[in-house]
Amino acid sequence: HRQMRAQHALQENADLRDFWDIVVLFVQTAQRQSNRTAAATNRTLFHETVAMDCAPLIISFAAALHPEQVRTAVVNDDAACQQQQLQQLPLHVAAEQQSARTTKAVLRLYPQAASRTDARGRLPLHYAVIRTKQQQAQQ
Repeated sequence: HRQMRAQHALQENADLRDFWDIVVLFVQTAQRQSNRTAAATNRTLFHETVAMDCAPLIISFAAALHPEQVRTAVVNDDAACQQQQLQQLPLHVAAEQQSARTTKAVLRLYPQAASRTDARGRLPLHYAVIRTKQQQAQQ
């Protein structure tokens, strides 16, 4: 089982445990900084690693330690979404960030998310298209 292997790796390897503790502190600090200007959210560690466009290895390790978070929809704290309180899966967040490597990493972990809609009825693909159009309009 992936979660047990990841937990065992943390228990057995002090360097890995130290590195993971630093990653978690970094993610939590970044989350606290963003919450100073945004409404409080219930985003998980996995959602935060996706939103921050962490390396796929870190995203995969977070998923191994917290597999339930890969399939958990939480409120997105993006400024454009605050009023709607959108319940989004990590793939919605990755698609909105427009990071191909993060989107691929999340899709590998939960491919069914591509067909799941959020509270507005939008697929992750909708957010990728919307963000692309916004970027083109700004140019």
